Amino acid sequence: MEYKNRNSRFRPSGALLSMTALATIWSASPAAANCDITSSPNSVSCTADTVTVHNTNTDAATASSNDDTQQFTTGGNITGQIASGVTVGGYGLQINTSENGSGINFTNNGAVNQTSNVVIGALSLLTSTGAITYNSASGATIDGTGIASLTLSSQSTSATGDLTAHVNGNVTNTGSIGAGYGVLVQSQAAVNILVDGTAAITGSTGIGVFGGGDTTVGGSGNIVYTSANGYGIAVGHGTNAGTVTVNHSGSITGPGGSGGSNVGISVSSNGTGGVFVTGTGVISNVRVGMSMYGTDDFTITPGASISSTSSGIMVLENGSGTVSITSGYDITVSSGSAISTFAFSSGNQTVTVTGGRISAYSSAVSLYGEGSSNLIFNMSGGTLLSSADFGSGGLNLDQQGTGNATVNQTGGSIGLAATPIVGTGVYVRTSAGNIDVTTADVYSAYIGIRTIAGGNGSVTITNYGTVRSTNDDALGSTAGSGSTTITNHGSLLGSGPDPVMGAVSTSGTISIDNAAGALISSTLAAPETRWAIMTSGGASTITNSGTLYGRITLGNASNTISNDGTWSTTGANSFGSGSTTLSNTGILNAGNGTTFGGGSLTFTSTGTFTPTGTVTVNGSLSLGGIYQVNLASGGADKTVVNGTATLTGGIARAVQLGGGFVVGQSLVILTATGGLSGTFSSLDLTGSIKAHLGYDANDAYIVVDQAALADSLVNGTINQRNVASGIDAALNGGAASGNFASIFSLSGAALASALDSLSGEVATGAATTAFQSMNGFVSLLTNTGHAAFGGQAANGGAMGYAEESRVPPAFASAYASTSPARAAREPQSALDRRWGVWGGSYGSAGKVNGESVVLGSHDVTPRTYGVVAGADYRASADTVLGFALAGGGTNWGLSNGLGSGRSDVFQIGAYGTHRVGAAYLSGALAYAWNGISTSRTVNLAGVDQLNARFDGQTFAGRIEGGYRVPTQFVAITPYAALQGQNFHTPAYSESSASGTGAFALAYASRSTATLRTELGSRFDKTVAAGNDATLSFRSQLAWVHDTNTDRAMSALFQALPGSSFTVYGAAAPKDSALLSSGAELRFVNNLTLGARVTGELAGSARGVSAQGSLRYAW
Repeated sequence: MEYKNRNSRFRPSGALLSMTALATIWSASPAAANCDITSSPNSVSCTADTVTVHNTNTDAATASSNDDTQQFTTGGNITGQIASGVTVGGYGLQINTSENGSGINFTNNGAVNQTSNVVIGALSLLTSTGAITYNSASGATIDGTGIASLTLSSQSTSATGDLTAHVNGNVTNTGSIGAGYGVLVQSQAAVNILVDGTAAITGSTGIGVFGGGDTTVGGSGNIVYTSANGYGIAVGHGTNAGTVTVNHSGSITGPGGSGGSNVGISVSSNGTGGVFVTGTGVISNVRVGMSMYGTDDFTITPGASISSTSSGIMVLENGSGTVSITSGYDITVSSGSAISTFAFSSGNQTVTVTGGRISAYSSAVSLYGEGSSNLIFNMSGGTLLSSADFGSGGLNLDQQGTGNATVNQTGGSIGLAATPIVGTGVYVRTSAGNIDVTTADVYSAYIGIRTIAGGNGSVTITNYGTVRSTNDDALGSTAGSGSTTITNHGSLLGSGPDPVMGAVSTSGTISIDNAAGALISSTLAAPETRWAIMTSGGASTITNSGTLYGRITLGNASNTISNDGTWSTTGANSFGSGSTTLSNTGILNAGNGTTFGGGSLTFTSTGTFTPTGTVTVNGSLSLGGIYQVNLASGGADKTVVNGTATLTGGIARAVQLGGGFVVGQSLVILTATGGLSGTFSSLDLTGSIKAHLGYDANDAYIVVDQAALADSLVNGTINQRNVASGIDAALNGGAASGNFASIFSLSGAALASALDSLSGEVATGAATTAFQSMNGFVSLLTNTGHAAFGGQAANGGAMGYAEESRVPPAFASAYASTSPARAAREPQSALDRRWGVWGGSYGSAGKVNGESVVLGSHDVTPRTYGVVAGADYRASADTVLGFALAGGGTNWGLSNGLGSGRSDVFQIGAYGTHRVGAAYLSGALAYAWNGISTSRTVNLAGVDQLNARFDGQTFAGRIEGGYRVPTQFVAITPYAALQGQNFHTPAYSESSASGTGAFALAYASRSTATLRTELGSRFDKTVAAGNDATLSFRSQLAWVHDTNTDRAMSALFQALPGSSFTVYGAAAPKDSALLSSGAELRFVNNLTLGARVTGELAGSARGVSAQGSLRYAW
């Protein structure tokens, strides 16, 4: 290095600064003033408050100085200091010892403030061969404008003394001379150098260290460099064996921009001791975060994030040294690669990512090699992202020599599902070396994984995660004469027109294994029609133990395909012109139009083979295991073998689709042009039809037999099974199926619903409403018999609880007094009213719940009404006899729209009541004629509206006895009753109001009898209603038990002779509670009005009825 006068330039030569010893006083250098100098021991002490350095040269002495000398030059060791509170200004301070072996130990507790522009800088410590040690207090400062604000330099190539700078006070360089270092430490020889401290350093370049021995740059202060051509830390190391360590933990901030050098940390070393960059602070606003160059070994472990424009970490290895980069922090690069290495000889390169987000415009990580260097990438966490719209890739390994390339991703993600790599996810290329790639998750907009191996280099790819391309292949691999082995334990997902996985080799073997639980598929619609695997060149072995969607194309060598997982394919599967063995021990689903073949194909299936439509095998087929096809009336799925086919005792499994099958129809499921041998062991048929297997010389087929409809029911009810069994019986008896064939195509809920609609359950509602109508009529007759007595007790006596003093005239005229005197005075008058006529009405509504789980009956809602007229005769004071006629109707409906019915009703009955004291006995006989009609709709083979009209007769009788017990508040009459009914319908048939009438039923005649018992009490109380009337309140509470509650009909389909079955309707409850309440208003003119409301309640039914009557007696 040359130093000239103040108007001359400063010119460094080479990467390292070179200085000559200062044996004489510089002619135009700064001077120190007011610093005391002694010769023995040599010392420089600046103790005045203000030291001004002048630009005069008056002292050439070795160990002396005047105030305006330019420098201190002396022999021997020098101890120097700037005392606390002292500021050295002007041209700064330079201390130089020219004697070999002499050193400098300098302490700065004050400040150096260089105010005059000089070349060398603010504080310079120079020796020939001796050591230099600099210490500064935390409050000390150096402000300079020259080459370096603080300089430590040994000038001789024979130097042996170490250079040590403990910089704890801030250093600033605001000049524009040369590199403008804040701190510059340099040696011409291989001495050890240490720079550390807590100082904040600012300059065009922060720290420059140049030497050949062990070199350490530490410290924790922040560095700010201001020049686009500057560096945060610049280390130049020669060819010696010294070690370079950079472990500066403070931040490094550059000027920004993408031009110039602009490097956060730069290390150049051609030595052999190794370069270690570790534990660094945040690097930001730089063009290059870290730049390494040389032939040494480089080990880089960032301790914080890096943000740059062109490169995050860049290493240029020009020799046999190794490169090892381990990053667990964010690296963000806006226009280049985040991590890039270059090796041009034999040094191996290893990049390891353990965490952080590594994001770049082009490759997130790029390794390039020549010679025999091996390229190795490891990833256990973090994310790689690349946004460049070209094939640079998120991860790029390119070895153009003879070395190998290895990717070992065990965690983290290359690209993200939401933000995939714009280019290739993983790109690996070698010219002659081997490729070994292991991946976890890779997301790319281009090819997910792309490998190219030249020469005889082999390719091994193993995937444990998800590799997904949003626009292209998931994986593509090319090899020369080396082997290719691909194993997928995760998911390979492609989205382009090319194969999900492609492997090409000129002559090497190819092995592809989709392991158990793994997936190969396109993410586009109908992935089974897409291209899944393509190989060419060498012999291919394809093994699928997982799930595979798509077609396979193989080269012209001898190939083997083994499927013991699930393979779904539609379209052409071409296996080249060589011989191919296809073995299926898993599940192979082949869509319509699928072909297998090429050269010589041997296809063996012992798993499940499911062709859809027509599938072609161009070769021979050996078929065992399960062969599954779908059957339709127009044909069946089948396989056409252009060769021989051998059946080895497997199972033919057939699934019925739709109906319309014809008994005796043959459906071909396998055709072999070269001949068929062997048989299936059995036929497993799902559906309502029955069938058996048949064979001829070239075909295997399924022959349709008559099916059992009842066997197709799953958890069918009794009604459904009865209907199905009736249809089965008729068809098995030789009846033609006709429109009933459509039922056999149904299954599950559809079949169950169809059988419900066919059952004709609506007919069972006729008995329910007929019984309910007769109950209303007989009840009205019985109540009228009681009302004929007008509330009078037996033998004409009045009610025992009547109050004499409160009986109005009307009451007295109606009932005899309890007074014996009055009884003798007024004769009994009951027989004076022998005749009575009356009219009334009744009505009811209710619901009877069906039993839908076992029996299969449905809810019925009966409704009845009637108008009654009658007359009675008082045969004696204790006996009333009468009769009545009624006309009315009924209607009902079934739930689920299964039909409805109605009837017109005519009723006639006789009744009588006899009293003995407080006891009574009453009875009634009745007959009803019912003109009934039903209607239901069947939606099978069109819409059929089916109606029926028929007559029904009901016979009923009732006997009741009770005993009336008067109390002070109300009269209580415990009673018991027995009532019997029989409802009879003749045989009748339905007719079609619209539709074909194919499902019309013919019903058998049926009589349904039931015996009803009642145990309960009646309650009544009579009060005066003015002077001309009495008002009687009546109520009833009873337990009702019916012996026969079943409602069933027997029927058969008119179009199917022999199809007789029984259908059950909703059953009436056996036990229920009867509650009634009513009132009767009796006028003195013998006119009586009555009304009653009755409810019957049970767990499965509920109903309410009402009666009203008008009576006149004379």
